[in-house]
Amino acid sequence: MNDDLTIAKIRKLVKENIGCPELIPLFDRHKCLFLRNLTGDKKSMMDIQLSKAAVTERYQTCKPLFDTIRQLPHAVIKGAVLSQDAYGSPFLRKSGDIDLLISRENLDAVKSALLEHGFIQGKLVGGSVVPFTRRELLFQTAMSHQTAPFVKETSNRLCPYVNIDVNLDILWGESGQNTDMDYVLAHSAETEIAGVTVKRLKSEMAFVSLCLHHYKDMNSIYLLYKGGLRLYLFCDIYYAFKNLAPDLDVLRQHSERLSVAPYLYYCVYYANEVFDDPDLADFLESWKGYRDDRLMDSFGLTDFERKSWHVPFEERLFAEDIRFLLDGQLDETDREKISLNERFM
Repeated sequence: MNDDLTIAKIRKLVKENIGCPELIPLFDRHKCLFLRNLTGDKKSMMDIQLSKAAVTERYQTCKPLFDTIRQLPHAVIKGAVLSQDAYGSPFLRKSGDIDLLISRENLDAVKSALLEHGFIQGKLVGGSVVPFTRRELLFQTAMSHQTAPFVKETSNRLCPYVNIDVNLDILWGESGQNTDMDYVLAHSAETEIAGVTVKRLKSEMAFVSLCLHHYKDMNSIYLLYKGGLRLYLFCDIYYAFKNLAPDLDVLRQHSERLSVAPYLYYCVYYANEVFDDPDLADFLESWKGYRDDRLMDSFGLTDFERKSWHVPFEERLFAEDIRFLLDGQLDETDREKISLNERFM
């Protein structure tokens, strides 16, 4: 199936509810549980039930933690919260952890709460949780907007471990920008996931956070080299925009305050390349003043490492091994960065 035909079939499925079972392997490879379910794929129903069991275990296990940190400014982002925002259910998007967004000022308090409730800052090795070395902790802090993850063992074989990533910013580590996290976290509200009350970002700030996270995943040389582009990134953006229905004036206010509007334009632009939706097109028209041509048709997270794509968007999206498209463009510095991330991340 050529790339243009694949895009056409995806649009027919989404807009006209015309099932295309031949797309099921593609959706499976691209981690699009929601689109798989739209096709009527029988296996997707089982995967949704497994997702429900895992999400419920994660949130029930973390309920005492959420109660402890309730008075601290924070929000749960991505994962089940994003699934609820975009798809109307916390179980329709595959995820493997819970992401907490906090300010650096509250890191010690949140870390103390995690340790108090049985979490270990470590990784799984041979079925056991092994604490990170000091070197690994320092590398993660220096190279990322996240701390090294926290893990807790459960007695549930469907979800034997609960992983929590603590995010200290909505921008990536190499961005060079310092986000006003007090401003970001001031735009939060309570919601319920699997019977547990948690804090989440309000619609407009949630959409800003989503776009920044997905922009990073679409443009990180390391993440592209390890996993390639994934359709679920654009699916999340499309359905979140449609279902959150953000107030565009508030979205503009947040984007200008945080100096991130070009990244939102980029994400919506490429989501519209897949889904071709009039609401997204209207947004792009109203947002065209924020378009940054340096970002379009390029990859890399900094001006120093940014490189131009030499193939169309559809080709790089559906490439079975994107490394063949990247290999001719990566220099020694890029390869050293990939190697370092493989060792420590």
